[in-house]
Amino acid sequence: MKTIHLLSASVLMLFFFLSLNARGQDKTYAIDLSKPEGKTQEVNLSSIAADINYIALETTPDSYITSVFNVIKTDKNLLILDDTDMERKRLLIFDLNGSFKAQIHSVGKGPGEYVGISDVAYDPVNLYITILDAFQKKVLQYSLSGKFIRETLVENRPQNLCYIEPGYFVIISPLQMVKPAQDGKFYNIIVYDRNFTVKKRIASPVKSAVSVDSPYFFVGGVFNYENRLRYKQPFVDDIYTLDNNLNYKVFCRMDFGKYRMPESVYASTESSHNRPSHYREFHSLIESRDFFFIKYGSTGKTPVCLLNKHNGLMSYVSLGIEKVGFGNDFDGSMAFWPRSSSGPDELINYFNAIDLIDYCDKNHVRKFKSKFPAQQKKLFNLLDKLDQESNPVIQIVTLKKN
Repeated sequence: MKTIHLLSASVLMLFFFLSLNARGQDKTYAIDLSKPEGKTQEVNLSSIAADINYIALETTPDSYITSVFNVIKTDKNLLILDDTDMERKRLLIFDLNGSFKAQIHSVGKGPGEYVGISDVAYDPVNLYITILDAFQKKVLQYSLSGKFIRETLVENRPQNLCYIEPGYFVIISPLQMVKPAQDGKFYNIIVYDRNFTVKKRIASPVKSAVSVDSPYFFVGGVFNYENRLRYKQPFVDDIYTLDNNLNYKVFCRMDFGKYRMPESVYASTESSHNRPSHYREFHSLIESRDFFFIKYGSTGKTPVCLLNKHNGLMSYVSLGIEKVGFGNDFDGSMAFWPRSSSGPDELINYFNAIDLIDYCDKNHVRKFKSKFPAQQKKLFNLLDKLDQESNPVIQIVTLKKN
């Protein structure tokens, strides 16, 4: 198994600078990404994780997929957004054993139909699945059995959908798709209640929109943790949440220093293909109870950072642009990096079955000597069930509790 490296703890530090909000949550963090990489040391998944599990999705003619776009884990189910042929037109429902339960596939422009699935949210109270169809500017709701319930038209040209406590849906539109209001502000976030009645329109803290000619037109991101919004707008270094009054509050403030990419470079099509190598750009933030998992990019590299919320320690975990993550010392298989979280101590990853099979064959994983025989046995049992035509595999890592 190839070595994964971790940046020395003394190289990068995180500083906390604001207190908890009224709900006793959501500190504001300052994340320093302005320093060059330093010395490295080896790190393995077992340093932060207590267990690893795999879910093989049942492969049937109705449930066959080749690529997963997103996974939402509920108490009893997995909601899998299918990205086969880069067309997100099906949402598949499996139980936590991987058994196929139902599919939501209603493509069209009529009532109860969508052109494509832009985003998905789950209401844990009503047990509704909500699908965003950005093209038709509407949301559609279904039961966990796939039964259509209702649809509602929404404002602007939406891009992201998120469910937040205590029972709201947040729909976010790119600034370029929102006309300024009479006060000159861009109200690109609209909060709806469970009946999809507008609760509040929220103005963007960014005062203007960049050129629509920019190749980074939609750069940003929405990251939901424990039904709390984490939103990064394009061309700014802050990640926002919403407070109790549904107002913007800075959650993370990132400092790229001299590595920050100027907006003029972002907005240039030519520079996107031939930009200075030292610029860095944010990709994603995954959150757990104790850590942030931060991914950003620079030319020829995809650095990923592990940040400890409690002691402020930040470290890099990286193998380069193709293989990024923690060394999987539980069973010797592919390096781990989370795609999402499903709870304060649970992270989700997924990969195609054929990729896992090929990796394990080429790296002689069955000969890997693990200190964790119970976890390794789970992988071997999984491999015995897979073939090259099998559905993708969901990987769930349970973190240690600090």
